[in-house]
Amino acid sequence: MVHDRAGKRSHESKMTLQDNLILAEESEVKVKALNPRRRNPIKFTDVPNKGDEAGAYLWWIIQNYESLPDVSFFIQGHRCADHADFDMATALPNVRQCFHPKQGYLDLNAYRSVKDGGNTKCKWTKQLLDFPIMGFHIEKLGDIWTELFHKELGPLPNKICWDAFAQFAVSKAAIRKHPLSFYKKLHKGTVAGVTTMEFFWRAVFEPSAVSMEEPPKYDRLGHLVMKPHELTPEEVLEQQRHVD
Repeated sequence: MVHDRAGKRSHESKMTLQDNLILAEESEVKVKALNPRRRNPIKFTDVPNKGDEAGAYLWWIIQNYESLPDVSFFIQGHRCADHADFDMATALPNVRQCFHPKQGYLDLNAYRSVKDGGNTKCKWTKQLLDFPIMGFHIEKLGDIWTELFHKELGPLPNKICWDAFAQFAVSKAAIRKHPLSFYKKLHKGTVAGVTTMEFFWRAVFEPSAVSMEEPPKYDRLGHLVMKPHELTPEEVLEQQRHVD
């Protein structure tokens, strides 16, 4: 599936709109030429470029919700990029061999370093509300969450983790944890310009991406306020010294 790159995108790119369109058309020709050799020929559908890749991703989920494969790969049109410095076409077969559906979700941009944290970033929600990260269109994070996610994922969490650049693998079970109506709501919000979904994909498919954990508190002098019976870092070191 190829989405229309002739439309305006939400982020900057060194490539022109015409470059992207030409690349997409050339790629489609090459892929279709190999379809006779494939057990399951690849189909192409043009969809409006709304919310960048999110419109295409959600459209595909909605259309295939009842007949999903065990694992679905959601990738952009380029084989290599600054945020994925490898040949995606070569990597995908290997990833598929090693990705077990029980994993649920895998960020493909940093799949080689996932054990070391990969591409995942986490922040306290209050920080995100006070200082929204540029490029993710989350300036109205609280309103976006209330409108699109609250009913399915619960109240706005205290901590959120995300993966930038929106290329990932996800299992059928992880997708179907949510009803079809949820994806239709997300698609409607994407088309309306409420979100590009890049910031939220991990939260949708990976439960550990959101947490109600309380953020640390500091006194007026900037010292960490410890909870009752909680050891300070110095006390922990002293305790370890005696154990050793």
